[in-house]
Amino acid sequence: MAEDFEATKVDFEHLYTGWRELTVPVNQIETLYTDKQLKLQTDPPLWANEFVLLRDESNPDHTAVARYKADLSALIPPSTPQRTDLRNRTP
Repeated sequence: MAEDFEATKVDFEHLYTGWRELTVPVNQIETLYTDKQLKLQTDPPLWANEFVLLRDESNPDHTAVARYKADLSALIPPSTPQRTDLRNRTP
């Protein structure tokens, strides 16, 4: 039996994109960087490893990027990738 997928409607406004933007007070952006984490209640709740663009409510040009770490129930600044020197590797 064939199924008609054209009849299925998708609400693109509610699809999971992997990130979202939130407007927050400046002190929450400062807390993220000084404490290396930020506990933040959102509706809907954040997903594990979801990225968030935090935008300062008083200065929209002031932003921060964070990732939700589910085991901490907190946002954390993204980690800097470690540089690997491949020239001195032995097989």
